[in-house]
Amino acid sequence: MNHFKGSLLQRILIPILVVMLIEGILLCVVVFNSGTMEGLKGNAYDVFNEKVSGRSGTLENDMVGRWSAIESAAETIGDGIESFIEGEGITTADLTPDSSYTSKLLENLSEELIFRMRRNAVTGVFLILDGDGRDKKAGLYFRDSDPLTEASDNSDLQAVRAPASITKKLNIALNTNWLPYFQLTEGADGTEYYYEPFRTAIERPELKGTELGYWCPAFSMHGDTGGRESMILTYSLPVYSEGIPCGVMGIELNMDYLVKQIPARELSEDNYGSYILACKKSGSGDGEAEEYTVVARSGALINQLEGQSDVLSISKESYRKNFHSLLSPSSRQGAVHSCIHDLNLYERNAPFSGDRWVLIGIEEDYHLLSFFYEFERAILFILAVTILIGVAAAIIVARAVTKPIETLTYKLKMADPGSPIRLGELKIDEIDKLSGTIENLSREVADNAHKLEAILDMTGVSVGACEYTDRAEKKVYCSGDFCRLLDIPEEEMTGSYLPTSVMKKHMAELKARQVERDREAGLYILKFGKAEEERWVRLKVISEKGRILAVATDMTQEMQEKQKIEHDRDFDLLTGLYNRRAFYRQIEEVFMNKKRMAIGAMIMIDLDNLKYVNDTYGHDYGDEYIRTAARVLQSLDTRNSVVARLSGDEFLAFFYGSGNRDTVRHRMDQIYEMFKNTKIHLPDGTSIPVRASAGMAWYPDDGENYDELIRYADFAMYMVKKTNKGAVVEFNLESYSKESYLLQCKEELNTILEKGLVDYAFQPIVDARDGSVYAYEALMRPNTENIKSPDALLALARSQSKLQQIEKLTFFKGMEIFSKKEVAKTDCRIFLNSISNQVMTDKEIKEFQMKYSAYLSRLVIEFTEEERPDAELTKVKMRYFGDAKGMTALDDFGEGYNGESILLSMNPDFVKFDRSLIKNIHEDSKKQDLVAGLIAYCRENGAKTIAEGVECSMEMDMLIGMGIDYLQGYYIGRPTHFPGDIPEEIRQEIFQAAKTEIDFS
Repeated sequence: MNHFKGSLLQRILIPILVVMLIEGILLCVVVFNSGTMEGLKGNAYDVFNEKVSGRSGTLENDMVGRWSAIESAAETIGDGIESFIEGEGITTADLTPDSSYTSKLLENLSEELIFRMRRNAVTGVFLILDGDGRDKKAGLYFRDSDPLTEASDNSDLQAVRAPASITKKLNIALNTNWLPYFQLTEGADGTEYYYEPFRTAIERPELKGTELGYWCPAFSMHGDTGGRESMILTYSLPVYSEGIPCGVMGIELNMDYLVKQIPARELSEDNYGSYILACKKSGSGDGEAEEYTVVARSGALINQLEGQSDVLSISKESYRKNFHSLLSPSSRQGAVHSCIHDLNLYERNAPFSGDRWVLIGIEEDYHLLSFFYEFERAILFILAVTILIGVAAAIIVARAVTKPIETLTYKLKMADPGSPIRLGELKIDEIDKLSGTIENLSREVADNAHKLEAILDMTGVSVGACEYTDRAEKKVYCSGDFCRLLDIPEEEMTGSYLPTSVMKKHMAELKARQVERDREAGLYILKFGKAEEERWVRLKVISEKGRILAVATDMTQEMQEKQKIEHDRDFDLLTGLYNRRAFYRQIEEVFMNKKRMAIGAMIMIDLDNLKYVNDTYGHDYGDEYIRTAARVLQSLDTRNSVVARLSGDEFLAFFYGSGNRDTVRHRMDQIYEMFKNTKIHLPDGTSIPVRASAGMAWYPDDGENYDELIRYADFAMYMVKKTNKGAVVEFNLESYSKESYLLQCKEELNTILEKGLVDYAFQPIVDARDGSVYAYEALMRPNTENIKSPDALLALARSQSKLQQIEKLTFFKGMEIFSKKEVAKTDCRIFLNSISNQVMTDKEIKEFQMKYSAYLSRLVIEFTEEERPDAELTKVKMRYFGDAKGMTALDDFGEGYNGESILLSMNPDFVKFDRSLIKNIHEDSKKQDLVAGLIAYCRENGAKTIAEGVECSMEMDMLIGMGIDYLQGYYIGRPTHFPGDIPEEIRQEIFQAAKTEIDFS
């Protein structure tokens, strides 16, 4: 291994620099990963968001609470129009621009309009009369360029649209684009502010007032010029006369006035950001971006963006609350942040509520996060300066430390080896101590040399060494236990030396004892003695420059422990047979040479009665039971077999090389005969024979790989445990095809129970009198790859003795899913299937009652027929849930275990007739007589009847006529995960059929 070699200065300087670098990195990690930097960013975003939020709130208050507060004015004008036309004896259709009536009416209404404009502090107000419905319409349109000042003589106003006689009388100047009337062609640009609210008022007469108010995005009045400064924003309401829309009244806000309400200078100190008032029409904006039409804007940034237009494209995805990426127009400087706040200008269900009005604050990344970037640069600058200062200080300190050592080195180099070394003092404690140590070193070396061998003896470790150098005397020095460890007779030694020739002879003899060797490393493992007295020696030989050094170490204990570990790794501690790992390794080697296998048999053996022995006499006798069985199997173990213990009471054996199956069967007969004749003696003075069940799969007929054979043998063993314990059963492919899932799905069953992987469909149970839904039956649907039906799940749980867990899963999961459905909010009942001979624990029942107490009075426990009923368990369920006013139902009556005896013992609230009684009942008079009698019996004993499996109208009509209480089946309603009402036509059919009842008396 190459070690770093350098000066003391380097050894001091480099660690210091490394430490400083680590400190710098830690500082960066703390600053940049502790949340500080993100906090700074977050503060910048939050401050910007608060500014936009505050401004949007102010703007929304002005738009909703001040500028658009014209509902009372619209009502006043509507009343004025209604009084006028009534007094003049005309209709609203007569209010055309050329009518003298119109001028008189407008003159009456002008003062109200001017008053509303000044009160609401808007830049304009208008009233448009629909008249005879043509494009040319009469009306008034006044503007006030400065709503904050007011002239009593109206000299500060302009008339945009009004008859000349009215403007002259009111002393109002004419606008450069003045006209005496409105020219409004429906569908033309700049007419939405009139037609949208007016048309909506006609189409939806049930709406009134502000529900019909319409904010029209920026547009230019027909005939205006001058670019964006001539754009206006309007809010308009329909005006009614005698309850019929006859015109529109509204207010105007010009862009100059609007811009003053969204001052961009408040966004940033350098006045670089921008406010944008924008609108997105309802139904627009499909895709990954939303496009907003600009209504008003303020600030420098919006005017400096590339590709500037009246449309903003903004990402729908939000990277922070209210923040979205501005896609276009874009900035040359980098990303532009847009903070969007909605303006709630409409009521929730208003016709124009789909139009989205927003106030957007935009700022370039560099300006928004300027403090963050400045702080980041400052941290990096401080880090760089700190590292530079640290490097300079480290160099100075290192030089101060190494200078005295260099002086000491020079004195040692110049000292006379033949004279006592006098180094003098350097006035540094550590270096002066080193000098004193060097002065005493030569004296101590000799004293310590002879102690080495004594120390080795005291350690108790058997270590010996020898050294050979190319000298004339040709002898080898040996120390410690070297000769003893290598079986070299002591009498051949002279003192501590051994002749070279003798050493070479013994070394040559050691080759026969080699177990392992590594020539490159000069390492050898040697074995001495017989099996009972094994001794292992490690010999390490090093040769360099004509000198050979050998060290021998006794490693007997280490090798014995290694052998024990290897044995324990492959053999079962209790029985001495192969364990699972060793079995698979051995069987894999066997299957690599299939030519010698001929006919083989994989046999899975499972001990019977082990649980009985453990539970009755304790696990010590259970272990003896296992060991006794293992000894029987070991007695028949040959070179053509592999036998192993897989787990507690399971053994696996593979016999191969047989000429025919009868040979293997004979061996199994021998094993079973020995089992019968082999007994274990128990503490009560009795003894029992060893019993086992086994499954056998043949090679190559059943399978050609061992995994497949093990699976088949396991299945055969499972079948014999299930049917005829204590026997040997050979694998049957037909049986496996039918029931293999019982083994293959063991873990899948555990997964279902642990994770509750079942869903429930709900089938309606309806009243046979009127077709109303009385209840829903919860039908389990396993939700895994291999187990698809409730029957398969129950069969698998039954084979694993886990029906009780299924019972718990049915109650808790079924009620959990039902409680989340909309129908749970109604008063309908819920039927839950219960396994007749299973019951939850008291703790589980109490937990269920507490968790679903709100539904217990509507719960109906439906006892299924899959298992033989248990009278005591049935009483427990009825007692627990009957106290909560729950009810019981007997399922599938007439099939399986659910017959007359259980009906008499249970006295259920509901009796559900099985499909076998219902099918084609309209064609079978015997079924009709039987069902009629059952219905009569149930009525006499206070039980309601339910017909299951109704699949056609004839069956349903017959059952209703016979007086059945409730109906259930595919014809009525199929099971669904989203339960609801049954089809109306089925309900009507039930209602009509219920009018007739067949007399079977």
